[in-house]
Amino acid sequence: METTLFDYEMHRIRAEELQRCAAERRLAQQARRDRRRPAAGSGTTAGARGRTARRRGSAG
Repeated sequence: METTLFDYEMHRIRAEELQRCAAERRLAQQARRDRRRPAAGSGTTAGARGRTARRRGSAG
């Protein structure tokens, strides 16, 4: 079975899409971490921060 130019193009496009997907996911995770870092202070997660804020009765 010979690989035609069409097969090669399809494979290349699919590989590019996979790479773009992975890069976007990595960027999203990084952004999420960056958003969490300044307000957390002592390495607490966003969920724990929400719980403490609710206990104090303050908004956010």
